[in-house]
Amino acid sequence: MPRLLSLRFAWPLAAASLVYLALRAALLLTNFDAHCHPPYELALAGNIGHAAQGGWKGLDLQDYYDNCGGHLACGLLAAPLFALLGESYLVLKLVPIGFGLATLVLTWLVLAPRSGRMSAVLVVFLFALGPPTLARLALFALGSHFEALAWIALLYWIWLRWHETELGQTRATVLGVCAGLAVSFYFGVLLWLAVLAMSHVAIRGWRRSLGDGLRCVPGAFAGCAPLVWTAIVSGGRPQGFAAANLGSLLRPDWLLASQRAGVLVRDVLPHSGGFPDLGGVPGEWGQYSFHAAVALSAGCLLIGFWMRGPKRETKAASGAQPASVAAGTNLTRFQRLYCLPLLLYFPTFVLVFACSQFRFDLRARPYDPVTLRYLGSQLYVFLLVLGVAYGQLARTMRPKLAGSLAALALLGTPFTLGFVGPSLSLEALHHQGWSGHMLSRVMFRRCMRTSAQGPGRWNAPLAERILASLPERERLDVHEGLGFHFWWHLQASSPGRIAEVVAMIPKEAQIEIARGYGSGLRTNLAWTPEGQQAWDAKLAFLDNLPANLARQVASGMALAFEYPLTTNVRQGLELDARFEAHVPRRWRAAWTYGRGLAYARLLVRGLPAQVHGLGGASLRRGGWRSVLLWLGVAEGLAQASLDASLQDALSSHGSDPRRVERQGR
Repeated sequence: MPRLLSLRFAWPLAAASLVYLALRAALLLTNFDAHCHPPYELALAGNIGHAAQGGWKGLDLQDYYDNCGGHLACGLLAAPLFALLGESYLVLKLVPIGFGLATLVLTWLVLAPRSGRMSAVLVVFLFALGPPTLARLALFALGSHFEALAWIALLYWIWLRWHETELGQTRATVLGVCAGLAVSFYFGVLLWLAVLAMSHVAIRGWRRSLGDGLRCVPGAFAGCAPLVWTAIVSGGRPQGFAAANLGSLLRPDWLLASQRAGVLVRDVLPHSGGFPDLGGVPGEWGQYSFHAAVALSAGCLLIGFWMRGPKRETKAASGAQPASVAAGTNLTRFQRLYCLPLLLYFPTFVLVFACSQFRFDLRARPYDPVTLRYLGSQLYVFLLVLGVAYGQLARTMRPKLAGSLAALALLGTPFTLGFVGPSLSLEALHHQGWSGHMLSRVMFRRCMRTSAQGPGRWNAPLAERILASLPERERLDVHEGLGFHFWWHLQASSPGRIAEVVAMIPKEAQIEIARGYGSGLRTNLAWTPEGQQAWDAKLAFLDNLPANLARQVASGMALAFEYPLTTNVRQGLELDARFEAHVPRRWRAAWTYGRGLAYARLLVRGLPAQVHGLGGASLRRGGWRSVLLWLGVAEGLAQASLDASLQDALSSHGSDPRRVERQGR
């Protein structure tokens, strides 16, 4: 076993790994909902992991592709974890947590032999505890670019080892393969590769660097194979994304670029750590201490470069020398300049961002970690800068300055605890790690042929082929989800066209499509100012639909698109209570039946916080509304058990709630 990973030498790495896991367990088991993004985690990574269970089913893998390959990899890596530990939302999050552990180990391998053991100890504990944005990004399985940190650390380590072993062909090939794979994961890694290339030229000179780069090319082509595949099967989506967001790099507007750079440096980066308030202590204190430590570290490294006179070294290295002397000179320069990529990354990042089309949402502070996902790599590089500077100060006999640097950096670490919830909850174990409803979003994008002249055309044969490969229970969820997306596709121009949509859908799916359409209407109504006139205007199209279809759409207004989280359930039930007073009388019977369907789905999930007091007095209400509510509950339970005969009987009875209303009267 290498000395760097021996138990005696690396026990701090093991301790940091335990701290890393303990903190993330605390965040998930006390505040799970705050670290979730279902529209991407479940719709993409979670559904990929589920589709791979028991043979691939549903959509093809390329249909899940969305700008970069990180979420594809997260989903494929989730598949064996789902098979081993079950398909829960919590298990899905083990994938990014695993990438974080890999980054921790690679960080140790980068720093310990070059900056010293104490430098590595400082950085691995800083990474394990914060800054909060990094700690929270490790919990999002959505291709949030946190996985790019492991690739950055791996590429840096291979590049360092390549220089330290006389730049052999084997490591050149490995570096090329890893570079290609990293870009396939996340295009932002190109920025890190660019600073590695610039640093390589500074160490080796242009002529030698060109030869070194050519040796990496075959491996890079092999590593880019996943990116080439996605570019082909997605119709050029990676190229389109790059052109839309990075095309301006070729023709920059320097005035606009300077303004964007100012916003990034002045407004975004100072808050990029995402430090919350902690027990009355303002989060700004953590921000100030962290960024002060980074600025001090960068200043120390720059002063060190100036004192060592790199210009004289360049002149000495470029002269005619025997091979052995030249190799020794290059190694010496490398040992002094190996941290150059860390200093080049920040100005390069600012320049590229300023000339690009990327945006940060600045509306809320502390910023949501998903909003800051593009800054994860910069925060990680800041930690490496801290570690290298600490090591150099410790070696040059400046222990007080090194200690002050470490203290400043560590002052901000407790603030991550501000995101830990007040009590332990195991409900996260019951959250499903994939979603049939959200699978419909990907399927809708695949099957709806857009048109500039109208609302588009539905590819019914393709949709039927995809649905036929899904189990029956999943088909119900997907049908309802498709109805939801049909609403958002049609509502702006012609919401009444739902009758045409239903007519081209197989009969067994029409009820779910109509109810899903109603759930889309519910979401739209949630944004409508309360007032009966506004509601009547939104629901006027229902009067022109066939009676049975209109009632199914109205019953769907009681259904949320989905309740993937406990927080969503509370919000949904509160929304029900507000909605009931505004539902027009002619649709109230259908609405009540739909509430019964929604309650049944929550009862089936079995989460204590959701079942307790579910529906309140409405479940005990007498009269025809109580009958309709319980009929809806019965159909929902029948759907969950897939009792087809019971389900058909109940849905046919419930399809005309007015019959029950008349009987009750």
